[in-house]
Amino acid sequence: MTRIAVTGMGIQLPGANRIEQFTKMLDQNLCPLRVVKNIGTPKNPDLVMGIIEHQVLEQPQFKRYTRVSKLAIAAAEEALQTAAIKNKDHRRVCVIFGTSVGGLTEVEELAKYATQENFRNYPVTGVSSGNIGSLAIAVGAHVKANHLQLTLGNTCTASTDAIILGKQLLEENLTDICIVGGAESPINRTLTYGFAKMKALAVEEDVREAGMPFSTSTKGFVISEGAGALILEREEDAMQREAEIFGFIENGFSNNDNISTYESDQTGDKMTIVLKKICGGQEPTYINSQALGLMENDMVEAAAYRNCYDGRVPITSIKGLIGHTFAASGVVQTIASLISMKEQFIPATYGTNKKGFESLPIVTKKQQQHIESVAVTTHGFGGSNTGLLIRNMRVR
Repeated sequence: MTRIAVTGMGIQLPGANRIEQFTKMLDQNLCPLRVVKNIGTPKNPDLVMGIIEHQVLEQPQFKRYTRVSKLAIAAAEEALQTAAIKNKDHRRVCVIFGTSVGGLTEVEELAKYATQENFRNYPVTGVSSGNIGSLAIAVGAHVKANHLQLTLGNTCTASTDAIILGKQLLEENLTDICIVGGAESPINRTLTYGFAKMKALAVEEDVREAGMPFSTSTKGFVISEGAGALILEREEDAMQREAEIFGFIENGFSNNDNISTYESDQTGDKMTIVLKKICGGQEPTYINSQALGLMENDMVEAAAYRNCYDGRVPITSIKGLIGHTFAASGVVQTIASLISMKEQFIPATYGTNKKGFESLPIVTKKQQQHIESVAVTTHGFGGSNTGLLIRNMRVR
């Protein structure tokens, strides 16, 4: 059976523009979230958010790129560097990236010109900014990918689905190297107002209280920008070029609740199916959950967990630490899981008080131990559910 190896990782997050910084953040529980002034509603103008404050591709050649594309390119660059692929010209290289809002931040600005009928000042980049396909194309053009360049837009599971699709293409020998991941630049009023109307947005101004995973003390999540990228190869190809292998994508599975664009299945039954499918009767060392402080989401996670493990497997979430990066969530959680395998610890769930979830074995302090496998769970708007099982490269 062909195993799909992860040979490269790259990250762009608040407080972390390299894998080493993200590792330190997870290890020491360093939270980079901060209060942003006047980004919210008249009632709650100041909100906790995850802002990337370091410079991202400020060179002149990237001037017309959307922010989400620049985040994706920067993550992909680091992933290729860590993969140390010296000559890829003779191999089929594809790019699969997920996003849920794409260049919405730039589109919001473009809409002002359009509604004012200000054609003279409307930028020539308007079409590119509004086309989510530009994300994968931008990454592909920058890294000189010579094969498929696909952008997945299926909500917050998009980067997890990108990983699964890349895995399948490699298994079927339809490509040779897959650069997979996700990117989001969601800091804008369109999303702030939208989620505020849905009462889904954290309004607390204390960083430790906003968007606490697995806690009824908070009623909403923290918006955060970010990107992550992985390099996937067949194990035999990675071994042949003596590449470092960070882990394996063992299983992946997706389904949908099929209820409504605006609802998800609160029973957790569909997410239960995902967990059972990816784990195949095995128990992972721990679960890296998407739980993000939104009760509808976190209750689904809890229900699925109880259906499958009933207290036997530790569960953690990194969302209290970095916020919710929408479609980049799955790949960021996967990278966190791979880091935990290498460094041999389960990261803590930052900030939670476990209120309402006392029966779950939530990891609240870093646990130093050997990690054999991690189950990654993600949900998306409208009821999409996707999971991955990540296996340690030291275990066959």
